[in-house]
Amino acid sequence: MIEKLYADHAKAVEAAAIWKDEQIQALIDKTAAETWASMGLVPVGWHRCTLDAFPVEHEHVRDAWTIRKGKVVVDMPRAKEATRHRLRAERSPLMLVNDREALRALEIGDQVALEAITAEKQRLRDITKLPAIDAAETPDDLKALSCDIAQP
Repeated sequence: MIEKLYADHAKAVEAAAIWKDEQIQALIDKTAAETWASMGLVPVGWHRCTLDAFPVEHEHVRDAWTIRKGKVVVDMPRAKEATRHRLRAERSPLMLVNDREALRALEIGDQVALEAITAEKQRLRDITKLPAIDAAETPDDLKALSCDIAQP
């Protein structure tokens, strides 16, 4: 099924170079829509653009790209949610390291170390609640955020 989608996409890409917009839409309506429907997807439209129209400098929030007034731009609310997902993925291995250290501290009875580890784990849990995420005004503000930054 996915091979058919790729084949349909390849036809559409080839057609885009020489066909008019109406012809491309007809091809999408005829072929790709059937394939997408069989996978439970609904095509909502398409947009002709050139490679330089994409904000590749903001690839880190690719899931937040959208089209506004004929231009590909970053949707900041979606970019903020994508940043939260990235931070969750970033903190996962750090939580595992802290879990291992907590077990070691428990084994030797080091309460001071255990309290520090517990505080660090809570900081990591709260990383997606950083005020800086909601305060971010640009994708670059979001890119600068990581699990390494100290929370206020």
